[in-house]
Amino acid sequence: MKKILKILAPTRRLETPDSRNKVIPHATSHTSAMNPTAMTCRIYLGKIALLFLFALPLLVQSEINSIALNTACSPSSVFDIAGLVCIDCEEGLQPVNNEFSSACSCPPALSETHEECSIDSLWQGTCRGVTCVTDISLSERCLAGDSTKYDSESNQCGCNNPLKSLPTGTSIATKKLVEINDDNTGSPIGYDCVRCPGGTAVITADLFEDGQQYHSTAGVKYPADPTICVSCPDHNMIFDMDYECHCMEDFILIGEASIGQQSCIERYPTISSDDFSKAVFRHPVVTGGTFDGEGYDFTLNSIIYSHYYLRSASLCEFFQSASDKSLEACQTLANLCVMSMYDEDSAACKQYSTIQQRRILTYHNQEEWKKTLPWLYYAGDAEEVVDDRGIQMKMAFNAENNASTEISFKLAKYKLDGTFVGLEDLTNQFQYCAKSGDEDDIKWKRFGVGHRVEYVCDTNKLAANEMFFYDMYIVDDSKQSCKGGTGNFDCLYPVPVVNRNFIESNAFPNMNLSTLDEANDRHTRRFFLFDNQSGITSSGLEAI
Repeated sequence: MKKILKILAPTRRLETPDSRNKVIPHATSHTSAMNPTAMTCRIYLGKIALLFLFALPLLVQSEINSIALNTACSPSSVFDIAGLVCIDCEEGLQPVNNEFSSACSCPPALSETHEECSIDSLWQGTCRGVTCVTDISLSERCLAGDSTKYDSESNQCGCNNPLKSLPTGTSIATKKLVEINDDNTGSPIGYDCVRCPGGTAVITADLFEDGQQYHSTAGVKYPADPTICVSCPDHNMIFDMDYECHCMEDFILIGEASIGQQSCIERYPTISSDDFSKAVFRHPVVTGGTFDGEGYDFTLNSIIYSHYYLRSASLCEFFQSASDKSLEACQTLANLCVMSMYDEDSAACKQYSTIQQRRILTYHNQEEWKKTLPWLYYAGDAEEVVDDRGIQMKMAFNAENNASTEISFKLAKYKLDGTFVGLEDLTNQFQYCAKSGDEDDIKWKRFGVGHRVEYVCDTNKLAANEMFFYDMYIVDDSKQSCKGGTGNFDCLYPVPVVNRNFIESNAFPNMNLSTLDEANDRHTRRFFLFDNQSGITSSGLEAI
């Protein structure tokens, strides 16, 4: 029977200064079915009772075992984090070198293979999981194949691929290295060589130029990898016998490898004169308050025009609707025209106009906005453009009946290569050289409010910035001008732009010295904020 002993101390008189003549009652004892290891002692001091519990291990055996914790395991054992005890690794395994690791692994000289275990051993937690096997050396695995070779100096395995030779107009036949694994254990047992698809090639280090860590061709840098068959950047290119990318028969290689990937075109564009790479920089001259008209200019051979023009002009003119590349090519061609300040004598603008005249379908019932092309020029005269009443929303200086007090703008944003970046709200993008202030606090967005910011700009700092092209829109809050719009949509009204550097007939019609000069203004759509691209030549950046 479980017992608890309750003891009351015998009566005695306390001889303390504060407790004279205080008596402790006599003791009695009894047993009850309680914890066998516990003893309760109650000592009454006047009206105050104190209760103590003691463990009596010497009287009765404990049912809870204490543990001797020691985390410093021997070199052949690991610390079991579940039981907080050191356990020895099974035969053939060694501890993983990691503090408090419970894992045992194969020695470095051996390889691990998966061990199949029974359901019972998995349930019971006795499955070992791995088996250690002797690792076959790389040279042995390499030489196990019929067409492999082993290089002892570099300790690398490869395939017996043909050496570099003169181009023949045919695709080189190379093989890539594949690893062979054991069907049962999954461990590597050898290598073999598999032929690459036609037009592709395996790049090896012997193709590198001195001091380089890659093989460069068609504007792409290929690292050495015997296990990969690489492709040329254009699907109409093949790796020839010289391990260089060449266009297939009846295709023309274009582009500048120093700028980016080269490509192949099947046909030259209509405007393909030798001067398509010429960039002309014209500056209007104002003397004594009078505009001289033509201004002065200088030219250079732009490697950017040379790289982008032929490809964009050809793919846009001979348009393939199933290809995103054709749409991006039309955007690139338009960007080159905008960089030329819409000069009708430039190759890019001539080519754009040629394609625009051939397109029949339009976007949004806008005659100037032809299918597949961005909208660049307004056909109407200046008065017709600025007097257009297409915006239906009501504006007011103060909030009143369904009237807006702020004008919101959207920017369609493009990269030079025609990539569409997306639509974004106009905030402080125009302060591209020295942004300041809160993007949400744009004072000039308020109706009837003008805002002017002046600052000094070091244009040399713009050389490293990416150049973007923009189409600007007003958000018409009324949405009444957007016919056919459904659901939650933004109604966007195209904003006409007056580019002061616009060139027409070698003159500057938008360089106005008085309001009377605005009658012959030419309005356009797309613009950029700075140009750090067209002035790049083969020797570097020469103009910005």
